[in-house]
Amino acid sequence: MIIDGSNVGMDLFEQLVWGNVTVLYVEDDNVTRSFISKELKNNIKHLHTAKNGLEALTKFYEYKPNIIITDLVMPDMTGNQLVRELRSKGVNCPIIVTTSLEDTKGILELVELGIEKYIIKPINVDELKDAIIKIGKKYMFFDTGKY
Repeated sequence: MIIDGSNVGMDLFEQLVWGNVTVLYVEDDNVTRSFISKELKNNIKHLHTAKNGLEALTKFYEYKPNIIITDLVMPDMTGNQLVRELRSKGVNCPIIVTTSLEDTKGILELVELGIEKYIIKPINVDELKDAIIKIGKKYMFFDTGKY
């Protein structure tokens, strides 16, 4: 990664996180997926997207992301099912969940499964970016391929 004036306002650690993180973003809504992807691509080294949980499982094992950001309500496999499946396989990858639902029971289930953050839609891009930075600082996974 090149550290230069394009990242003005970021501290060195934030630049290291952005320059080394690989994210899998799972969202079934094309408009939301496109908008958030565009916002994240400005900073993230590698961003991969999926339209549902089934596609996300395939891409997870293919790209081994450091962070997963997933919607909850999706066709074929929900975000809850995706998180449960990954955790049942021993995957401890940090997960950020986004949804328009305020489902207390669903949130508690996800907290028990060890998600890092829960963001209510519409997604505040700055809140999402802050969550990625905090996870990066917590796990410090610079080019290790580990999470």
